[in-house]
Amino acid sequence: MVKISLGCAIVGHAGTFDVTIDDGERVSVLKKVIKEKNPATITCDAKDLQLFLTKMEGGTWLTEADVKKGVEDLTGLKLLDVAGVPLNLVDLSEKDVRLQLTKKAVKAKTTPVHVLVVVPEELPKPHEPRDRQLVVGNIPISQSMSLNPPALVAFWKAFLNDRTEVKADALIELPRDTYLLGTSTLGSRIYIRHCYPELWKLCQQMIHDKATNTPHLVILGNPGIGKTFFGFVILLLLARAGATVVYESGLLKQRYLLTNEMVAAGSPNDFVHILQNPATYYTHPIY
Repeated sequence: MVKISLGCAIVGHAGTFDVTIDDGERVSVLKKVIKEKNPATITCDAKDLQLFLTKMEGGTWLTEADVKKGVEDLTGLKLLDVAGVPLNLVDLSEKDVRLQLTKKAVKAKTTPVHVLVVVPEELPKPHEPRDRQLVVGNIPISQSMSLNPPALVAFWKAFLNDRTEVKADALIELPRDTYLLGTSTLGSRIYIRHCYPELWKLCQQMIHDKATNTPHLVILGNPGIGKTFFGFVILLLLARAGATVVYESGLLKQRYLLTNEMVAAGSPNDFVHILQNPATYYTHPIY
């Protein structure tokens, strides 16, 4: 094993940092080293971090200058998702990262950043105002609602942190023991049918077209062609966009409020005041 120095950056945070590690160590060890280097920023378990290799086609790396501009789109970057694999087998060997620095490169900030780190979103805890009415993010929670149920939190966090490119034949896989809407009967995988990306693009164009003013869409089709799972694809894309969503399941006879700040499950009569907000997305597969 050979000691290597890796340039790293945390997505959504300014600056870069270096870590020193043997190139024969596993990806799981690299996660621990990165967490130890950033105790104030990274408060989750090291195993929950997502690491992306920034090596591009042609063997070039992202640079400090790229990171300074901001890197949010991780499409095309390789996710280091096998915890037990040695670094020298995933393009992080001493030979892969070796670089002869020059003053010119340092001045231009073209020194490489080898690894981008994604820290999972954490949902805040609720608070109680003076009248004891439970409120989260200015949203009153009634007795018929379940606030931040663990299975639903795990599902929504998985969607918030997923970076799989939504393209034809892609497969969205949730982490182990995490299920769609937190319900095991719905499974934990979404297959991206060929029509999904273009259909979503068309939906977006129609919803936001001020000339036609069509904020409500109904998608029809024969049973079994994928309407329900297209609804889950919509949820995934809205999660990435930071949208507030009310999802109503006719099958489960529940409504779900899904936001960056919190999640809640309720009856089909809940979240009416949220739906009155024109910025809220409402999806309702009908069986």
